Order: sequence, then structure tokens, then C-alpha cells
Amino acid sequence: MPNWSEFAPGHWVGVGILGYHLFLTLMWIVLKLTLRRRVAPWWLFIGYSGVLLLVWPFMEISRNPWWRRKWLVRAGVKEGDVVLDEGFVMGTSSIVAARIVGPKGMVYALDNEPVHVLILWLRARIRWVRNLKIFLSSADSVNLLDGIIDVVYASDSFHEFPMEQTLKELYRVLKPAGTLAIWEEHEKKKVTNALNQAAERGMFSFIEQEKGVYKLVKT
Repeated sequence: MPNWSEFAPGHWVGVGILGYHLFLTLMWIVLKLTLRRRVAPWWLFIGYSGVLLLVWPFMEISRNPWWRRKWLVRAGVKEGDVVLDEGFVMGTSSIVAARIVGPKGMVYALDNEPVHVLILWLRARIRWVRNLKIFLSSADSVNLLDGIIDVVYASDSFHEFPMEQTLKELYRVLKPAGTLAIWEEHEKKKVTNALNQAAERGMFSFIEQEKGVYKLVKT
């Protein structure tokens, strides 16, 4: 169970919702001044956007996770593995990975957003997932022992962390010949460059690299 005293989830949920709607209000004012009368009323604009804020997590949580399982199997996750999910967001991949590794394995789920930690903690308790440990942390400072992880995977989240330091930290926690699997949709060029540099330094070697999917092994 996360240490709630460290980040006060209720506080951050409130701050996040308030900040989001302040941002929408500012956006509406800018559009109103720029486009004049072609902008929807403020209550409709903010209300519609607020609905999207609530609908997206629901869609993510209720979506059939078959493609997540397919990605995790491709990443090399198997029964009995110790796995690190870097940047889990809604946590669907973490829960699916916990099912794959089974009771003899373990999934460590890491994210730097308190709201994400709270959501996954609740989902894991509702689904009785016991082989899942959740951390509020940045990927460049992982609170795990050296060489205990079989597979590290990141689903479109790697670009959000400081890449050079993150790769050093992931190298530290991976077992010899451990696997690093990254699916990246947004910052492919940036991620590719960072991984190539790590490979040149002798930290990892590529197993697979295709259309935003990267699979490497610790050397």
C-alpha cells in the first residue's frame, strides 16, 4: 500500500481538477478574444471539456485489455517474472502483467502522478491483485535493489522522463540479460537517439526496433 502521508491524494485530485478548469477558462478567453463571436459559451466549452476529462479514464479502465496482453507478451513478460512498469497512467498494463506473471512473479508499477497512483491502487484492490506494488516516483530514481528486474516496459511514457538518467537507473535495476521494452508513439526520434546512445556506451543491445517499438537486452 502506498504511503498516503507522502502525497495526500485528495489534495492533488482537487488541485488537478481546479488547474484543469483554470486552464480551460484561460483557453476560452484567448479563443474568445481571437475569434470573437465564433466561440461557444464558456459554460458549454468548459462543461464539454470536463466531460471528456471524466470519460477518458472510464474508457481506458473499461477497454478490453487484449492488446495490452499482446504488447506485454511481445515485451517478453512471462510467468514468474519480476517486472517494472514505468509510467503506468491508468494502470491497465500493470494489472494485465500481474495476471501474466502469476503468484510466483511480481509487478512493480511506477508513476510520478499521485492521481495515477490512487487510481491503480483502487483498481488493484477491487480486482484482488496481490502481486502488484505501486510507487510514486520518477523513473530516474527508482527505489529498488540492484539487479532484481527481469523486464522493464514503458507504454508511451518513456519520453516524459529524463532519458539519460532514466536509462542508467533502469540498467541498474535490471538483471544481467534483462529486457527493456519501450512502446513510444509521440517522441520516437528523441527516444531512438537516447537508446542509440545507450547502446553505443555498451549498456544495451537492440533485439527489435520497428515503428515505435523498441526491445533491448542489458549487456
